[in-house]
Order: sequence, then structure tokens, then C-alpha cells
Amino acid sequence: MLAHQTYSWLLQNLNNFKGNYLEIGMWDGDGIRSLADSFTSKMFYAVDPFIEDGCTSHISNVTKSNPLSEIRNKALNNIKNRKNVFLFEETSSSFSNRMQSEELSSLNIEVVFVDGDHSYDAVVLDSHLAMKILGNKSGIILFDDLQVPDVQAGVAVFENQYKDRIAKKTSRTAPYFDIFEINGI
Repeated sequence: MLAHQTYSWLLQNLNNFKGNYLEIGMWDGDGIRSLADSFTSKMFYAVDPFIEDGCTSHISNVTKSNPLSEIRNKALNNIKNRKNVFLFEETSSSFSNRMQSEELSSLNIEVVFVDGDHSYDAVVLDSHLAMKILGNKSGIILFDDLQVPDVQAGVAVFENQYKDRIAKKTSRTAPYFDIFEINGI
């Protein structure tokens, strides 16, 4: 979904983190391109299979479970020739299952933006992936599109399950996104 205000927040705050950035669901790549161009010393990773989840059909004109070919082409064009952007073109489930903790640790990610599949199950899975990516480090996890009931429900599960690691929650409106500061252990 469109996340202009979320990217504005990231542009203002990303320099507060030494580590790199991962985006689950990059849409057309415009946001990650803007971040990568602004913070050239950081690496920017994205995970996206470019499959319509049904929540963005009104924008993409693609029915649920079908390829987002046009969006994918825009994303690839947006990140082309940027040495500090790397795309994992796969589902977050596949990425999570494939990547071992050591591999994730080597990416040095401290900020995770969750804006992928908007179904309840996917949001829960992506929240676990975000915590797996942070590992024992402190960091930030942003969840976008909290106006979507399944996203709200998935984030509530995250909040309950990881309450011992959440240092602070900041909620933003219009559009709705939550920022969670995560304590290291």
C-alpha cells in the first residue's frame, strides 16, 4: 500500500540507527529507492514476491493471488543500478525458512518495515520474521496499514507475544502505522 508518511518518518529517523534496513513488501520500490539514495552508507534489503494479496487490488487492478507484473517492473526499475539495495524476490515465509540466524545477523538489520501481505496469518508471520531478523539486537519494527482489520489483529498478536522486548510503541494516524522500539537482550 502507499506509505508516504511512513517513508517520511524513516527519512527523518533512519540516521539514528547504525544498522541496515529491511522492507517486507516493497510495492513499486519508490520508497526504498528514496531511502537508499538518502543513506548511501547503509544497505537496504527488500522481500517481495510481487503477488497481489487482495488488499491492493483497487490500486493494482490485479486479482488476489495473481502476479503484480507491472508493479514488479516498476520496482526493478526503481532499484536498478543502486549498489546499496538488494531484493529477495520471494515470499516472506520462504525467506524466513531459508535464512539461518547467522545469515540474518550478517545483514546487520536494525530497522524492519512490515508492509507485505495484509492477511492476518501473513502479518503474524512477518512479525516473527522481523524479530528473527533483529535477533538479540535492539531495533525498530514499523507496521503499516493498521486501518486493515487483519493487520490490526496480527499486530495485536505481536504486541502480546513480544511485550517483554517492546520498549516503546508509537502510533501514527492517517495513514495508520505503528512504530515499535525493540530492546536488545
